[in-house]
Formats: sequence, structure tokens, C-alpha cells
Amino acid sequence: MSQDRKLEVGDVIITGVAVQVWGYSVELERTLILGEPTSEQARHFSAMLKAQEAGLSACGPGVPLREVDRRVRQVLLAEGLGRSLRHHTGHHLGWEGHEPPYIDAFAAGEMRPGQVFSIEPGVYVPGLGGFRHSDTVLITEDGAELLTRYPRDLGSLTVEA
Repeated sequence: MSQDRKLEVGDVIITGVAVQVWGYSVELERTLILGEPTSEQARHFSAMLKAQEAGLSACGPGVPLREVDRRVRQVLLAEGLGRSLRHHTGHHLGWEGHEPPYIDAFAAGEMRPGQVFSIEPGVYVPGLGGFRHSDTVLITEDGAELLTRYPRDLGSLTVEA
């Protein structure tokens, strides 16, 4: 990260928005690519998106937190990127933003109705960049509701240079 470097064509940029709604945290992050993505950038973006989709689809009442993480890791392992995940799959959102319980391989507990989580697996490749989307989900009595809505596909997140 640099505060004085100008953006250049080919840069991978992770943007983030965190807001408070009635005192509760909501977050939305997206990966942008400045200019036409390379095949390597597109591959890693696609793998990250598949992993996040697996995590989002796994959410629901009674689902063990580590199961959500397992499904995300399963996708990244299948893509040959198991070592590229450098942090938890997600975390609880409440009064403080990033707070326990965390969604990772060592998490205890399960999702309960009324809880709100971020699902934000990231793929980080030295010399190439980081690829991470974060979305906020509410656990309901019979599933999960996506609270953040913003395009997630590569075409929508490619910034014309």
C-alpha cells in the first residue's frame, strides 16, 4: 500500500465501505481492476468469487461456522489456491464492526437467526495483488438474507483506464 503512488493500468484495487445503520455495522468491499484484466487477474478474481459464493450459499440457521469456512477453502483448494487465503472467511458484525465469532477453521458455534456476518474470503498473490469481496448477510429463521447489493462480476468491476 502506498499513499503517494498514482494508480496505473493493471492495478488491482480493493475498495471498502463500512457504515453504521442504527448503531450496527454493515460492510461492502469490492475488488476493482484498472484497465483490461490479464488472464491471471481474471483467474484469481474468478476463484475468489466462486469461494465467496460458496460461503454465502452455506449460510443459514444452525450451520456451523467452520462449515462455512470449509466450503470456501474447498473451492480455493480445487482452484490450487489454498495457500492464498490469508485470513478468516468472515466475522460477526455488530456494534464494533469486526467482532467474534469469526468464521474460520477453528470457529466454535453455529449461525443463529438474528446474527449478521460478513463473508469475505480473500485471495492474495504476491506481485499480483489481493482479490476480496465482502458482503453482509443476516441469518434468518429459514436461511440467510444478503443485505448488501452491488455488482460482483468482473465486467462490472473493471475500471476503464
